[in-house]
Amino acid sequence: MSKRKSFLIYIDSLPVLDDLTDEQAGKLFKAIFSYHKGEDLELDSLTKIAFSPFKSQFIRDDEK
Repeated sequence: MSKRKSFLIYIDSLPVLDDLTDEQAGKLFKAIFSYHKGEDLELDSLTKIAFSPFKSQFIRDDEK
């Protein structure tokens, strides 16, 4: 589990939502939530692709 009490989602990362169905977007946000709880992620390939830039940004933010 992350030691942080919050995290940022940058607006310029959100256009990916335009290409996802509501169900896919829900899976993406649940993946973001699970990542911050420190849970192991078992993602389908589309969610994994959509999640990857968010994860990279979270890692960069944690390093700051």
